[in-house]
This record gives sequence, structure tokens and C-alpha cells, in this order.
Amino acid sequence: TGNTTLTNVTIDDNLTGINGQTVGTGTLTPGQSETINTSYTLTQSDIDNGSVSNQATVTYTDPDNNTYTNDSDDPDDGTNADDADTEPNSDPDDPTQTTLPQDNRLSVEKTDTYVDANGDGIMNAGDRIDYTIIITNTGNTTLTGVTIDDALTGINGQTVGTGTLTPGQSETINTSYTLTQSDIDNGSVSNQATVTYTDPDNNTYTNDSDDPDDGTNADDADTEPNSDPDDATETTFTKDSKLSVEKTDNYVDANGDGIVNAGDRIDYTITVTNTGNTTLTSVSVNDPLTGLSQNIGTMTPGQSETINTSYTLTQSDIDNGSVSNQATVTYTDPDNNTYTNDSDDPDDGTNADDA
Repeated sequence: TGNTTLTNVTIDDNLTGINGQTVGTGTLTPGQSETINTSYTLTQSDIDNGSVSNQATVTYTDPDNNTYTNDSDDPDDGTNADDADTEPNSDPDDPTQTTLPQDNRLSVEKTDTYVDANGDGIMNAGDRIDYTIIITNTGNTTLTGVTIDDALTGINGQTVGTGTLTPGQSETINTSYTLTQSDIDNGSVSNQATVTYTDPDNNTYTNDSDDPDDGTNADDADTEPNSDPDDATETTFTKDSKLSVEKTDNYVDANGDGIVNAGDRIDYTITVTNTGNTTLTSVSVNDPLTGLSQNIGTMTPGQSETINTSYTLTQSDIDNGSVSNQATVTYTDPDNNTYTNDSDDPDDGTNADDA
């Protein structure tokens, strides 16, 4: 840009691998320009830094054999324009700064598998939910300090992999939860894990897990801060609320005369069993014939209660030749629905009340 012929014009650009390259023929007359094209391939470290700063240096000799150097200037930065740089190099030339957009984000997907732990074919307490949590760096920066919390399954600040996830890297965490009777009574278990991580600028974020089976809130592109409405992983159970009520009879010759007659007795045994998988409440038994009205209360799955009651025969019963009797059990399921179940005679196989 001056009025003299410059010689021995060379350029250095360490970042792109240019080292003392001759510019054109090495000589530049006033007003003459030479263009050099070079390139640099980004590293992950550059992305994590968020920018690349680069400055080339040109060396040249004037007609008085003085040698100078001039650093390159970014013409897009008007504050330090290099359009009229006077030697010695007096202008505060600024490097060419390339800003790299950083996208710090994680995908956290959590799926569930129900396991019939005792193999009885029934959803009940003691069975298990196995969870698979897939944590993927879906952004373009390196994330560090990656940890996971899942209170339900007992995970507390567990390091994910090595604690560092590069772009595209995934880690899988397997964990499980053993069902309680309360879970079965509720009909479902809702669970959500939380992943904490730090971006290259030392900002810390959290991201809740998402159920990928719920397409309405897919966690396929979660941007920080955590803006996606992630949904918990919901495991639902089939609730089977039922009772078996069996009533057996035993004739008693009360006066021991060997004759079936008025004043003799029928002793009844009523066995009430919770044959479902839910807790039943307000369980009560009524038998109008014997005058029985008894409150059992709460029955957990598999629990049985036996009630004994009796009836004294009348002459009318003898004349009729038989007595028919049926008790009724009333109970409430976990959803507050009330049901009744009439007793069954287990000796009559056609209508067995075994389930």
C-alpha cells in the first residue's frame, strides 16, 4: 500500500501450516496484491473453546534493505482496520476471530421392563422394574462432570462412564426397583432420573430423563437450559381386586338322640381369602341366617380369615328337608370402589369359588 518496491515478501501462518512461504514472486510493486488461500481443520478443543483466533505474519524488505514484519488484520473489525498500516508496524492489528456456536445438550432416555420375579404370572409385590437409561451427548461440545441421580432406585450422584461425554457419545446405565404392595395398589410407578453436567464454559446444567415411548415430549433435542417438557417413565400395573368366600357346613346332633330334629345345629365355617393382587379394605361379612355381622377390616393379597358361626334348626327346617344359606362379603378396592361377593359351597364343583 506504499510507494516503494518491496522484496523478499514471505508469509507465516503457524495455525494452517504456512512457514516462510514466498508471496507471489517475492516482490510487490506499489498497488500490487497477492492472494493466498489456506485452511484449518477444527478440533473438538476448538469447538469447546467457542472460537479460533488466527493471525498471519508477513515479512518483507524495503529498498533501503530494512526488514519489517506486519501481522494480519481482520477487516471486519473496523476499530483496528489495517487499510493503511505504516511501518514500523504501528497499527494494533487484530487477529481473525472465528466464532463457533456451542450447542451444549444431553438426551436422557429412560425405558422400563416389568419382571415377574417369582414367575407366578401375577403382578404383585416383590416383582421388579428394570430400567435402562441412555445418556447421549447430542450437542457439539465436550461435557464434563456428568453424574446421574435416581432416588427411586438408589442412584445418588453416580458418575456416568468416565464423567466426560464427547459429542455423539452415549453411556447406558442399568438399574432396577422392587415393587411394594403400595405400588400395586396405586396401579403405577412413575420414575425420572436427573443428569447433571458442566459445559466448557463451566456452566452447570441438569436434565431430567424422558420416556421415549411418549412421542409428545420426545427428548431428541433438549437445549439448555433444560427447556423440553421431559416426561417421567410410567409403569402401569393390572390391578386385580377379588375375594374368595367359601362356606362349609357341619351338622351337629345337639341332643345326641341320633335323630335329625328341631334344636339340632348346623355349624358353618366361612373362609374369606384375598385372591387378587391389591389390598382390600372395609372387609365385612354378613350372614342373615345365623345373625353374623363381622368386620374383618383390611386384607392383603393372599391373606385368609376364618369365621365360625352356627344356626339352630327349627321344625320348619326339618319339614322342608334342607337349609340353604349364603353369606355375603363386602369390600373396597384401592380405587375406593365397593363390591360384594356371595359365599360359595366348595363341595359343589360346578360353581367353585376358587378364584
